[in-house]
Amino acid sequence: MGFVVGILLIVFSIPVLWLNEKRNAKQEALITQGESDCRSISADDYDSKNTHWLVHVNGNTVSTKPVEDPQFNVVFESGVVRLSSSVQIFQYKEEERTETKEKETLGGGKTTETRKWKEYTREWLPTFDSGENFAKAEYRNSKPAGIEPGSHSQTCERVEFGKGFLLGEAELSQLSGDSRASVGKLLCTTNTTLKFLPGCEHDGWYYCCKNNERAPHMEKGNMCSPHIGDVRVRFTSLKDGPATVVGLQTSSTEHSRGGFLPYRVIRRPPCPCWGLSEDQQKQRLFEEASRNKQKINEEDMWQGIMWCCCCACNLIQSLFGGVMMPEILDVFGEPLSKATAFKLIREKAAATKWTCRTVGWLLMFSGLYLTFLPFTTFLKILPFGLGSFLSSVGSGIVFIFSFITTLLVSSLIIALAYSAYHPTLGIMAVLAIAAVAGATLALSSVTHTKSA
Repeated sequence: MGFVVGILLIVFSIPVLWLNEKRNAKQEALITQGESDCRSISADDYDSKNTHWLVHVNGNTVSTKPVEDPQFNVVFESGVVRLSSSVQIFQYKEEERTETKEKETLGGGKTTETRKWKEYTREWLPTFDSGENFAKAEYRNSKPAGIEPGSHSQTCERVEFGKGFLLGEAELSQLSGDSRASVGKLLCTTNTTLKFLPGCEHDGWYYCCKNNERAPHMEKGNMCSPHIGDVRVRFTSLKDGPATVVGLQTSSTEHSRGGFLPYRVIRRPPCPCWGLSEDQQKQRLFEEASRNKQKINEEDMWQGIMWCCCCACNLIQSLFGGVMMPEILDVFGEPLSKATAFKLIREKAAATKWTCRTVGWLLMFSGLYLTFLPFTTFLKILPFGLGSFLSSVGSGIVFIFSFITTLLVSSLIIALAYSAYHPTLGIMAVLAIAAVAGATLALSSVTHTKSA
């Protein structure tokens, strides 16, 4: 079983490493080119000359339309980019517990016995489970009519960025810094009979008794012993403030206002002597930014007869290619200089690179180790304890072999990926790997000759 799992891990580790290194090579080339070309402007100064060009923009958000919670009478007419609510219900939660004990049998042997049972706790939960499928019928949950638990978020339909731009959902979703929203008398619009009371000032929650009674445990500032079916809700909002956007400027539906699209890799001549004009670059950047992510991802997959040979590559590409697409459309909730913004963009790219790289390394190393480890078990059949000793030594050899092979293969994948977008670095890396491999083989040959 370990052998089969090992083979599968090896098969999937290669496309994981390749996708990550290909994305990273593109992203690094994109950031380097982008920082060189990027123009810093104010959000109040929309200029059509910068349309379809990478821009770094500082300004303030201005939310001009209301945001309203779908279940409660919480409305902000303006000044709020996003309104979020979290609704939880106090209910029973069923959990399975297990306990394994060893028992001695007649004749001096041992056997294990596993006992399973259900335990029930009472918790505030963001999802509702009626308990119909619980093992014990006495544990059932209920909730007031008209209440839907979970997290709900409403984003302002029109957010201006200075006097010259509009922000879309892709940009607004990157803004953070939500804080507790101040609410007056709270009413549930889907069930107006429910009465909510504020909790402690540091709590931020509003509570409602299931039976809509002002029970002792529901008094203001005291919620130490809630009952099954009680409800609580908390609101947060993201208010207007300073922001920084780095993205491809585009025109919007409104005159004298622009918007943003992702800045992506475009085909450029291999020699700088045959460079594209600014108008040619703008046209290609706009065409690439306007393309559907799914279509771009599909084009990166193996097609035709190669699809069967590289189904693992296509599977990884289809699952993660869209999420890991190299592009620049970054928003920060504070005024940043161009240098600082690109520093943060590089740090984010590096974090993604090393996370995925580590996952790929672990998959390959584990796959190699599981694949070759079973061969060491054959050594255990040797008598006089020699088999156990050789088997333990063999496990160490397999560990070292797996580690070295993982480093060599992953280094080769990195070099090949960089060859397409950083030819000089890629070629140097390939030569370095070849030199290391050649020196290792030569050293082992010399050692073998001397021993002979």
